[in-house]
Amino acid sequence: MITERVSFAETLLKLDSETARLIARMDWSKTPLGPIEAWPASLKTLVATVVLSPVGIVMLWGEDGTMLYNDAYSVFAGGRHPRLLGSKVREGWPEVANFNDNVMRVGLAGGTLAYRDQELTLYRNGRPEQVFMNLDYSPVLGDRGVPAGVLAIVTETTERVRAERRREEAEAELRAERDRAQGVLDNMTEAFVLLDRDLRFLDLNAEALRLENRPRSALIGKTHWQVHPEAAAQIGKQLMKAIHERKPVAIEHNYTWGDGRRTWLDMRAYPVGENLAVFYRDVSDRKRDEESLHKSQAALAQLNASLEAQVAERTADLSRAIDQLHAEVAERERAEAALRQVQKMEAIGQLSGGIAHDFNNLLGAILAGFELICRRAEDPRQVRQLAEAGLKSAERGARLTGQLLAFSREQRIELKPVTVSDLLIGMRDLLTRSLGPSTKLVFNLECHGAVLADATQLEMAILNLAINARDAMRPNGVLTITTRPLRVSEDFELAPGDYVEVEVTDTGTGMTPEVMARAFEPFFTTKGLGKGTGLGLAQVYASARQAGGTARLASRLGEGTTVSILLAQVEHMAVNGEVTPPRTPGPAEDAAELLIVDDDHQLRAMLAASLQDAGYRVHQADGGRAALALLATAAPDLMIVDFAMPEMNGAELAGLVWERRPDLPVIFASGYAETEAIEVIAGKDAVVLRKPFRLDQLQEVIAQQLARRNAGTKTPAG
Repeated sequence: MITERVSFAETLLKLDSETARLIARMDWSKTPLGPIEAWPASLKTLVATVVLSPVGIVMLWGEDGTMLYNDAYSVFAGGRHPRLLGSKVREGWPEVANFNDNVMRVGLAGGTLAYRDQELTLYRNGRPEQVFMNLDYSPVLGDRGVPAGVLAIVTETTERVRAERRREEAEAELRAERDRAQGVLDNMTEAFVLLDRDLRFLDLNAEALRLENRPRSALIGKTHWQVHPEAAAQIGKQLMKAIHERKPVAIEHNYTWGDGRRTWLDMRAYPVGENLAVFYRDVSDRKRDEESLHKSQAALAQLNASLEAQVAERTADLSRAIDQLHAEVAERERAEAALRQVQKMEAIGQLSGGIAHDFNNLLGAILAGFELICRRAEDPRQVRQLAEAGLKSAERGARLTGQLLAFSREQRIELKPVTVSDLLIGMRDLLTRSLGPSTKLVFNLECHGAVLADATQLEMAILNLAINARDAMRPNGVLTITTRPLRVSEDFELAPGDYVEVEVTDTGTGMTPEVMARAFEPFFTTKGLGKGTGLGLAQVYASARQAGGTARLASRLGEGTTVSILLAQVEHMAVNGEVTPPRTPGPAEDAAELLIVDDDHQLRAMLAASLQDAGYRVHQADGGRAALALLATAAPDLMIVDFAMPEMNGAELAGLVWERRPDLPVIFASGYAETEAIEVIAGKDAVVLRKPFRLDQLQEVIAQQLARRNAGTKTPAG
């Protein structure tokens, strides 16, 4: 409280306000306000009120707007506090001088101003900041009853405004993404419905709405039982089975819609996450055709029986002739079935026979080499030459088994730089055997750049295209595979940049425009029953899109087909924007201690001997139980684990080990393409060496993992 017995400065010093104490101690005689004790009573009262307010307030007194404010405003002022105290508002905030000039004109004239989320650029901390504020300006009266200053209430809303804008942008992106996905679904020729675990409708496309013949609002949020109460109980039972067993189901049933329509529906349901994606289409026309055909066949059979009876009654000779004709037809059918079987076996043999031949050659070379090594053990030069020849044969076998494992489709997708020309050259033998001797394979490798792709997926895509082309060509057809660089500037699917185009061209029958329009659709095929899944081209397109590229199709009926895969070009060694130089394995540092776990005694002993030669201290275990027992007394720096072992596989062992030693690096060694069990325990960044591998590969990976551990880098499972 201000009294005559206590000075105004002393009153301010007693207040719980840092700014009040600064005002009390400041020499105001050099400011337009003059000495603090000479201030008018109205100004003293207002200042006392301002400094006690928890809200940011600044008093702009006089025509120059001399600034007096409280603690809350000092926070807003940032690095300009306390220099702003006693300064003129135009000089204190020069970057918004014109704004404050208008405030002073309006306030001293008795007017008020209010701004909400006003955007300003301030230099309160020595650098430009974009800020948003709620500002309320009111005139304050002096002792004479006329406006002597302006009172400003300042509330900064920068964080709220930015948060709201971020939320609006995120919502806009989400709406755009949903619109794109809905556009894809609505352009499908099949009906699509997404159900949750309770078979409640979450989404559906335009074709589903057309078949349902009712508004979307009558479906979304309702269960299958509410939407289709007339549906047979087994339909819902099959859908629930797909949800619980996580397996797709196929159903064909006759359904009566609510408006009385009766249709045959071909339905397929696929678990997707926790939900169920259901695709269905009206096959009533096909069912009617089948029913008509069955009736015709029954009528024809009845007529045949009648005719046979009449003929049997009239002449035995004609009956014998008919019997003979039936026998010939049956014999012909047996011959045709046998021919089809031979053709099937020939197609299988084109690939498996060639692989068996290669393996026999490789094993023959390896066996002969080892036999000669035994005979010439005293000649080191001969032994080295024979060992190198055997090593090359073994590496060829490893590449061949690697291709077979790749096509088992169990490997995870791993985008890395891949040199397409090298990949195609490595596939030449596999493609030649798959195409057979009646098809000529031609390579035009004009581009030797690298692309970002999964090598296995790319090999599988090219093999799919080659097999499709083989099936579409007559004998002596030509399959041409071309690579060329491509610059993309404007494309509805691709970002601008440099790409590599892989073009697969055949001289086959070609496609009609109607077939081309659906060629990339899943499950669409023009092949006969049992001869194709309709997934080949769909997988080619999907794998290209996963790698950030796309696939295109060009075809003319009777002239052939060209499928182009476009993939983004990258630097050969670039991975995630970094360039990783090749590393040469060096000697073991500080005699690191290793544990090898493998149920194959010979392989385990060979690995242990090679690592001991490199300077490591090595423990061995023939399985998971032995490894856990050994870890009770030993503390290895790294563990090498075989994946496929009896009783306990490598992934299960790693999980138990990491419960005790979460920081222990583990290298998985596997001869299988299956990696899901490893990923469940160690994640997608698990360190996996494919058997067979070179000893220098093993030493390099060990050195990398030990260096990472010593540097304190978190291991994939840590």
